[in-house]
Amino acid sequence: FENIQQAKVAGMKAVWVDPETGLEPAQVEVPKMKKGDLALFDFDHTFATVNFGQSCKLLLYHGDIDKVIKSCLGGKKRLSKLRRKFTLLEKKGVHVGFLTYNSAHPIKTLLRKIKWAK
Repeated sequence: FENIQQAKVAGMKAVWVDPETGLEPAQVEVPKMKKGDLALFDFDHTFATVNFGQSCKLLLYHGDIDKVIKSCLGGKKRLSKLRRKFTLLEKKGVHVGFLTYNSAHPIKTLLRKIKWAK
């Protein structure tokens, strides 16, 4: 789908989580989501706690994943909360994705390093 409206027209319940919704990703209400629904997260403003800009990319490329988790993702405790939420969504058959206006390559690299993506 090119946008959330197309997902809705296709009959999917779609949730877009970004700063304007005021939702932390861990606040997405899993009971209201069902198999086939779509949950899209603005990576830079909801998954990451800061814009995933140059400082986060430098930490990532220097291999300091613990500093990236602490400085850019809000720490291990927050990351664990997010992992539990995403696991619940996936177990229900909800499609989960990230969107970004930044380069996708460093984000994909980060997601692989924290074992979030294949």
